[in-house]
Amino acid sequence: MSGYFFKNTAKYALFISVSMISLQANAWDFTPDSTRILSDPAFFPTQGQVYGTTGYSYSGVTGDITSNNGVRDHYRNDTNNVNQRLEYGITNDIMVGVTDSYDWRKDKDSYSNGNTFDYNLRGFTDPSFEVDWRARDQKDSTANLDFFAFYSPDAFDARQATTTRDGRIAFGGQTASLGSSVSYETKDFTAYGSGEVTYLGSHNYDTSFLTSSSTTDDDARWQYSLSVDTQTRLCKEFSVNLGATETFNTKLDGHNAVNQSVFSYNAANVTDLAASFNYTVIPNKLVAAITYNYDIYGSNNLVSNGQFIDHYNNETGSVAGVKLFYTFN
Repeated sequence: MSGYFFKNTAKYALFISVSMISLQANAWDFTPDSTRILSDPAFFPTQGQVYGTTGYSYSGVTGDITSNNGVRDHYRNDTNNVNQRLEYGITNDIMVGVTDSYDWRKDKDSYSNGNTFDYNLRGFTDPSFEVDWRARDQKDSTANLDFFAFYSPDAFDARQATTTRDGRIAFGGQTASLGSSVSYETKDFTAYGSGEVTYLGSHNYDTSFLTSSSTTDDDARWQYSLSVDTQTRLCKEFSVNLGATETFNTKLDGHNAVNQSVFSYNAANVTDLAASFNYTVIPNKLVAAITYNYDIYGSNNLVSNGQFIDHYNNETGSVAGVKLFYTFN
């Protein structure tokens, strides 16, 4: 794993270590436990059970763009997101699910000459369908072992925004991913680690404001991620989740379908630090949570027709939200 990841998660690792020492000092119960606890990272619906989450979040992402002439500009993206996820337990060890969200986003570009431009995007993201298999359950084994797969079709058109026309938030292509996770649960603490590989298929989006009936096409690429998540149960009503995810992106190539200009950039790696404070309203039926994520993006360069154009750096993001976890049979 890159030094970049270790640098940005050092404080998180220290916090986890201090928290674990504190838990041990307070004689918390680390007896192994295989109970499926709602809002726990290792939760898995049982046969015939419906599990859902409904959430709202607001995020702000800021960064700088340095052009090939050395001029630095600034950008900010503000996004509202409403997310819905539903899962159904076919058996105690196999479940299927679907997730979708609606976003409305405002992008603001501020240039060194004093000019500013606002762009608005909105719409549904492409739905994501999943299948999960609990290959090993802690009640019969040392730990939980899960395998999962996601597929997202090209359900909605993507469109770039202009100052006079709203853009569409969809990806503009198909995606698919495979992953696995290992988790271990005790009475008062759960540790959960996972890895995932994602195929981002070729996609296109409407850029007809540039030329008549124009589209821009991006080639397919791969994305990889590693995550660690925990839940500490403070008492019957309250718990705290902490987690970190590193996403590794690969080079993206694309071209304009009309003028055939080509471009590429090394999509930035992203470190995501996540926390949530959970309140159990009805045990294993309804949990309410306050969530927060802090994202740190690596630098990347945009090259068009072989010429260096822009360098993106100093990009960070904060995401605050609320979420409900619930089950019913």
